[in-house]
Amino acid sequence: MSIRRFLRQNQGHWNSHRLYKYAGNDTLMPVFTTFMFRMLPKGHPDIRNIEHPISGELDGMQIEWQSIHAETMQHLSEGTMNMVYYENDFDLGDETCGLIVRNRGYLNAAPVETKFFATPTSLDMRSQYSGQSFEERIEYHHPNLRIRRTVARKLADQSITMVGTYQEYRSRMLDETEQLV
Repeated sequence: MSIRRFLRQNQGHWNSHRLYKYAGNDTLMPVFTTFMFRMLPKGHPDIRNIEHPISGELDGMQIEWQSIHAETMQHLSEGTMNMVYYENDFDLGDETCGLIVRNRGYLNAAPVETKFFATPTSLDMRSQYSGQSFEERIEYHHPNLRIRRTVARKLADQSITMVGTYQEYRSRMLDETEQLV
């Protein structure tokens, strides 16, 4: 499956129920996050200036999010992330791999390169920033239901610093005013 098709199925508003386990802490941190995913066409102003190693303009995606601690309702983070993506030209049948370049990470404001491998039902991503490596998997179990997991490791010794598991469901599709593609 092409990365474009995989990402298109993400479009819409999503609710994410998350549990985080951090190294050295025995408690689980429950987080509730809302996301909006939308595709951005080639040349869109929000992705035009993202530096990437591929010549020419690339298609993109925008993610807006807001996270709160699910028990205390404390605001944790929010932001907007823009990205472009490139598929390798290898013939892998229903699978594809390539590169996603984001204008920022969830935990930092610097650009992030992410390698991906996609099948018709899952997307595996690997990236490095803030002194850590991140491995993430998104699996679709229904068009409106997906399971995600993230494992973060220190770059220096590969020790695990965080494990996150997420149950996500689409609360609604984009309306006409939110669609750009």
